[in-house]
Amino acid sequence: MHKLTLTLAAVTLLAANANAVLYNYEGFDYALSSSLNGQNGGFGWAGAWAQETAGNDLILASNVPTLATNLTYTGLRVNKSGGGPGTGTQYARSLNTLNFDDGDTLWFSFSIQGSFDSGFQNGIEFWSGGNQVLTIGNDPTKTSPDRNQFAIVDDNNTRYQQSAVGISTSSTFGQVVIGKIDFAPGDDSISFYYGNFVPLNESGLGTNITTVFENQTIANISSIDQIKIDINNSAQGFVDEIRLGATYEAVRIGIPEPSTYAAMGGAAALLIGLLRRRK
Repeated sequence: MHKLTLTLAAVTLLAANANAVLYNYEGFDYALSSSLNGQNGGFGWAGAWAQETAGNDLILASNVPTLATNLTYTGLRVNKSGGGPGTGTQYARSLNTLNFDDGDTLWFSFSIQGSFDSGFQNGIEFWSGGNQVLTIGNDPTKTSPDRNQFAIVDDNNTRYQQSAVGISTSSTFGQVVIGKIDFAPGDDSISFYYGNFVPLNESGLGTNITTVFENQTIANISSIDQIKIDINNSAQGFVDEIRLGATYEAVRIGIPEPSTYAAMGGAAALLIGLLRRRK
Protein backbone atom coordinates (compact mmCIF):
# COMPACT_ATOMS: atom_id res chain seq x y z
CA MET A 1 0.00 0.00 0.00
CA HIS A 2 2.77 2.41 0.92
CA LYS A 3 4.68 1.73 -2.32
CA LEU A 4 1.51 2.16 -4.38
CA THR A 5 0.78 5.48 -2.71
CA LEU A 6 4.25 6.76 -3.50
CA THR A 7 3.93 5.69 -7.11
CA LEU A 8 0.59 7.43 -7.39
CA ALA A 9 2.01 10.64 -5.94
CA ALA A 10 4.99 10.59 -8.29
CA VAL A 11 2.88 10.01 -11.42
CA THR A 12 0.33 12.64 -10.45
CA LEU A 13 3.00 15.22 -9.61
CA LEU A 14 4.85 14.61 -12.88
CA ALA A 15 1.72 14.97 -14.98
CA ALA A 16 0.57 18.08 -13.12
CA ASN A 17 3.94 19.83 -13.27
CA ALA A 18 4.43 19.04 -16.95
CA ASN A 19 1.07 20.52 -17.93
CA ALA A 20 1.16 23.45 -15.51
CA VAL A 21 3.64 25.41 -17.61
CA LEU A 22 2.50 24.40 -21.10
CA TYR A 23 -0.26 26.83 -22.07
CA ASN A 24 -1.02 25.71 -25.62
CA TYR A 25 -0.23 22.68 -27.73
CA GLU A 26 -1.10 21.80 -31.32
CA GLY A 27 0.48 18.69 -32.84
CA PHE A 28 -1.80 18.54 -35.93
CA ASP A 29 -2.46 14.86 -35.26
CA TYR A 30 -5.75 14.59 -37.12
CA ALA A 31 -6.77 12.31 -40.00
CA LEU A 32 -4.36 12.03 -42.94
CA SER A 33 -5.33 14.22 -45.93
CA SER A 34 -8.10 15.96 -43.97
CA SER A 35 -8.58 19.72 -43.99
CA LEU A 36 -7.36 21.77 -41.04
CA ASN A 37 -10.59 23.78 -41.18
CA GLY A 38 -12.73 23.03 -38.11
CA GLN A 39 -10.12 20.84 -36.37
CA ASN A 40 -10.12 21.29 -32.61
CA GLY A 41 -7.39 19.14 -31.06
CA GLY A 42 -4.56 19.93 -28.69
CA PHE A 43 -5.27 22.06 -25.62
CA GLY A 44 -5.32 25.66 -24.39
CA TRP A 45 -7.51 26.82 -27.28
CA ALA A 46 -10.82 28.70 -27.28
CA GLY A 47 -12.03 27.45 -30.66
CA ALA A 48 -11.27 25.41 -33.76
CA TRP A 49 -9.02 26.28 -36.70
CA ALA A 50 -10.84 28.43 -39.25
CA GLN A 51 -9.80 29.41 -42.77
CA GLU A 52 -9.81 33.19 -43.24
CA THR A 53 -9.01 33.44 -46.95
CA ALA A 54 -10.38 32.12 -50.23
CA GLY A 55 -7.08 30.48 -51.18
CA ASN A 56 -6.03 26.84 -51.00
CA ASP A 57 -6.75 24.63 -48.04
CA LEU A 58 -4.30 23.52 -45.36
CA ILE A 59 -4.11 19.72 -45.46
CA LEU A 60 -2.75 17.19 -42.97
CA ALA A 61 0.24 15.37 -44.48
CA SER A 62 2.53 12.55 -43.38
CA ASN A 63 5.56 13.54 -41.41
CA VAL A 64 9.17 12.59 -42.06
CA PRO A 65 12.31 12.29 -39.90
CA THR A 66 13.97 15.64 -39.33
CA LEU A 67 17.62 15.13 -40.12
CA ALA A 68 18.77 18.50 -38.83
CA THR A 69 17.78 17.73 -35.26
CA ASN A 70 17.99 13.93 -35.12
CA LEU A 71 14.37 13.81 -34.05
CA THR A 72 11.49 11.93 -35.64
CA TYR A 73 8.09 13.58 -35.39
CA THR A 74 5.05 11.47 -34.71
CA GLY A 75 1.69 12.09 -36.30
CA LEU A 76 1.14 14.63 -39.06
CA ARG A 77 2.09 18.12 -40.14
CA VAL A 78 0.00 20.69 -41.98
CA ASN A 79 0.81 22.06 -45.44
CA LYS A 80 -0.82 24.11 -48.21
CA SER A 81 -2.64 21.96 -50.74
CA GLY A 82 -1.24 23.64 -53.87
CA GLY A 83 0.97 26.33 -55.38
CA GLY A 84 0.70 29.10 -57.91
CA PRO A 85 -0.90 32.57 -57.93
CA GLY A 86 -4.01 32.95 -55.84
CA THR A 87 -3.35 29.88 -53.70
CA GLY A 88 -2.32 31.64 -50.50
CA THR A 89 -4.14 30.82 -47.32
CA GLN A 90 -4.44 31.98 -43.74
CA TYR A 91 -5.84 29.93 -40.86
CA ALA A 92 -6.62 31.32 -37.41
CA ARG A 93 -7.27 29.74 -34.04
CA SER A 94 -8.34 31.57 -30.87
CA LEU A 95 -6.66 30.65 -27.62
CA ASN A 96 -7.46 31.21 -23.99
CA THR A 97 -6.12 34.76 -23.70
CA LEU A 98 -2.59 35.03 -22.32
CA ASN A 99 -1.99 38.32 -20.49
CA PHE A 100 1.54 39.51 -19.72
CA ASP A 101 3.03 41.80 -17.09
CA ASP A 102 6.46 43.39 -17.09
CA GLY A 103 8.99 40.76 -16.04
CA ASP A 104 7.04 37.85 -17.56
CA THR A 105 8.51 35.50 -20.17
CA LEU A 106 6.65 33.56 -22.85
CA TRP A 107 8.42 30.59 -24.42
CA PHE A 108 7.33 29.21 -27.78
CA SER A 109 8.32 26.53 -30.26
CA PHE A 110 7.21 25.29 -33.67
CA SER A 111 8.55 23.64 -36.81
CA ILE A 112 8.55 25.51 -40.09
CA GLN A 113 9.76 24.77 -43.60
CA GLY A 114 8.96 26.64 -46.76
CA SER A 115 9.84 27.87 -50.21
CA PHE A 116 9.01 31.35 -51.41
CA ASP A 117 8.78 33.27 -54.65
CA SER A 118 7.70 36.71 -55.85
CA GLY A 119 7.71 38.16 -52.35
CA PHE A 120 5.23 35.83 -50.65
CA GLN A 121 5.23 34.90 -47.01
CA ASN A 122 5.19 31.79 -44.86
CA GLY A 123 4.94 32.41 -41.13
CA ILE A 124 3.34 32.10 -37.70
CA GLU A 125 1.49 35.17 -36.41
CA PHE A 126 0.49 36.21 -32.88
CA TRP A 127 -2.66 38.38 -32.64
CA SER A 128 -4.38 40.33 -29.86
CA GLY A 129 -7.70 42.17 -29.97
CA GLY A 130 -7.87 41.93 -33.74
CA ASN A 131 -4.34 43.30 -34.20
CA GLN A 132 -1.33 41.41 -35.50
CA VAL A 133 1.29 41.91 -32.79
CA LEU A 134 4.11 39.68 -34.03
CA THR A 135 4.98 37.59 -37.11
CA ILE A 136 7.81 35.07 -37.31
CA GLY A 137 8.62 33.86 -40.81
CA ASN A 138 10.36 35.08 -43.94
CA ASP A 139 10.48 38.63 -45.26
CA PRO A 140 8.46 38.87 -48.49
CA THR A 141 9.58 42.46 -49.08
CA LYS A 142 13.11 41.28 -49.89
CA THR A 143 14.54 39.90 -53.10
CA SER A 144 16.00 36.42 -53.47
CA PRO A 145 17.91 34.97 -51.65
CA ASP A 146 17.11 37.33 -48.76
CA ARG A 147 13.43 36.53 -49.15
CA ASN A 148 14.04 33.05 -47.76
CA GLN A 149 15.65 34.35 -44.57
CA PHE A 150 14.03 34.62 -41.15
CA ALA A 151 12.34 37.90 -40.31
CA ILE A 152 10.03 39.26 -37.64
CA VAL A 153 7.40 41.99 -37.90
CA ASP A 154 6.10 43.70 -34.77
CA ASP A 155 2.98 45.68 -33.94
CA ASN A 156 4.53 48.89 -35.27
CA ASN A 157 4.94 47.10 -38.62
CA THR A 158 8.69 47.34 -38.14
CA ARG A 159 10.56 44.57 -39.97
CA TYR A 160 13.72 42.97 -38.63
CA GLN A 161 15.66 40.47 -40.71
CA GLN A 162 18.39 38.02 -39.79
CA SER A 163 20.36 37.90 -43.01
CA ALA A 164 22.51 34.95 -41.99
CA VAL A 165 19.77 32.40 -41.28
CA GLY A 166 17.42 31.03 -43.93
CA ILE A 167 14.19 29.08 -43.52
CA SER A 168 14.92 25.64 -44.93
CA THR A 169 13.25 24.57 -48.16
CA SER A 170 14.12 20.95 -47.39
CA SER A 171 11.33 18.45 -46.76
CA THR A 172 13.36 17.11 -43.82
CA PHE A 173 12.14 19.95 -41.61
CA GLY A 174 15.42 21.76 -41.08
CA GLN A 175 14.03 24.32 -38.64
CA VAL A 176 12.83 23.38 -35.19
CA VAL A 177 12.40 26.86 -33.75
CA ILE A 178 12.38 27.62 -30.05
CA GLY A 179 12.43 31.03 -28.44
CA LYS A 180 11.07 33.47 -25.90
CA ILE A 181 9.56 36.90 -25.53
CA ASP A 182 10.70 38.93 -22.51
CA PHE A 183 8.13 41.50 -21.39
CA ALA A 184 9.48 44.75 -19.99
CA PRO A 185 8.44 48.37 -19.36
CA GLY A 186 8.22 50.03 -22.75
CA ASP A 187 9.43 47.76 -25.50
CA ASP A 188 9.70 43.99 -25.18
CA SER A 189 12.39 41.75 -26.70
CA ILE A 190 12.49 38.46 -28.58
CA SER A 191 15.12 35.73 -28.87
CA PHE A 192 14.83 32.55 -30.89
CA TYR A 193 17.00 29.76 -32.20
CA TYR A 194 16.84 26.60 -34.25
CA GLY A 195 18.77 23.35 -34.18
CA ASN A 196 19.20 20.38 -31.88
CA PHE A 197 17.67 21.11 -28.47
CA VAL A 198 18.41 17.66 -27.03
CA PRO A 199 20.38 17.26 -24.84
CA LEU A 200 20.55 20.49 -22.84
CA ASN A 201 23.84 22.23 -22.33
CA GLU A 202 24.83 24.45 -19.41
CA SER A 203 23.19 27.51 -20.99
CA GLY A 204 19.85 25.68 -20.90
CA LEU A 205 19.34 25.74 -24.68
CA GLY A 206 20.93 22.72 -26.31
CA THR A 207 23.73 21.60 -28.56
CA ASN A 208 24.20 22.45 -32.23
CA ILE A 209 21.91 25.47 -32.18
CA THR A 210 21.89 28.50 -34.46
CA THR A 211 20.85 31.93 -33.18
CA VAL A 212 18.24 33.60 -35.38
CA PHE A 213 17.50 36.64 -33.21
CA GLU A 214 18.69 37.41 -29.71
CA ASN A 215 17.31 40.19 -27.49
CA GLN A 216 15.81 41.98 -30.49
CA THR A 217 13.63 44.90 -29.38
CA ILE A 218 10.00 44.69 -30.48
CA ALA A 219 6.90 46.77 -29.76
CA ASN A 220 5.16 46.06 -26.46
CA ILE A 221 2.83 43.04 -26.34
CA SER A 222 0.33 42.92 -23.49
CA SER A 223 -1.66 39.84 -24.51
CA ILE A 224 -2.11 37.12 -27.15
CA ASP A 225 -5.56 35.71 -27.98
CA GLN A 226 -5.08 34.19 -31.43
CA ILE A 227 -2.50 32.40 -33.56
CA LYS A 228 -2.50 32.37 -37.34
CA ILE A 229 -0.69 30.34 -39.96
CA ASP A 230 -0.05 32.43 -43.07
CA ILE A 231 1.23 30.74 -46.23
CA ASN A 232 0.75 33.49 -48.73
CA ASN A 233 -0.02 33.07 -52.42
CA SER A 234 2.63 31.01 -54.30
CA ALA A 235 4.63 30.15 -51.18
CA GLN A 236 4.78 26.52 -50.08
CA GLY A 237 5.39 25.40 -46.54
CA PHE A 238 4.81 23.03 -43.65
CA VAL A 239 4.06 23.80 -39.99
CA ASP A 240 4.04 21.45 -37.00
CA GLU A 241 4.28 21.23 -33.20
CA ILE A 242 3.14 24.66 -31.98
CA ARG A 243 3.73 25.14 -28.26
CA LEU A 244 3.40 28.14 -25.93
CA GLY A 245 4.54 27.90 -22.32
CA ALA A 246 6.07 29.52 -19.29
CA THR A 247 9.40 27.71 -19.40
CA TYR A 248 11.95 26.37 -21.84
CA GLU A 249 11.29 22.81 -20.69
CA ALA A 250 7.57 23.17 -21.39
CA VAL A 251 8.07 23.91 -25.09
CA ARG A 252 11.25 21.97 -25.86
CA ILE A 253 10.56 19.53 -28.67
CA GLY A 254 11.93 16.14 -27.71
CA ILE A 255 10.41 15.97 -24.24
CA PRO A 256 7.34 13.68 -23.94
CA GLU A 257 4.46 14.98 -26.03
CA PRO A 258 1.30 16.14 -24.23
CA SER A 259 -0.31 12.80 -25.12
CA THR A 260 2.26 11.23 -22.82
CA TYR A 261 1.11 13.49 -20.01
CA ALA A 262 -2.45 12.37 -20.69
CA ALA A 263 -1.31 8.78 -20.36
CA MET A 264 0.32 9.66 -17.05
CA GLY A 265 -2.97 11.14 -15.91
CA GLY A 266 -4.72 7.93 -16.95
CA ALA A 267 -2.21 5.90 -14.98
CA ALA A 268 -2.83 8.11 -11.96
CA ALA A 269 -6.59 7.55 -12.28
CA LEU A 270 -6.02 3.79 -12.49
CA LEU A 271 -3.88 3.84 -9.36
CA ILE A 272 -6.54 5.84 -7.53
CA GLY A 273 -9.06 3.15 -8.46
CA LEU A 274 -6.76 0.43 -7.16
CA LEU A 275 -6.29 2.26 -3.89
CA ARG A 276 -10.05 2.62 -3.42
CA ARG A 277 -10.64 -1.04 -4.09
CA ARG A 278 -7.97 -2.01 -1.55
CA LYS A 279 -9.72 0.13 1.03
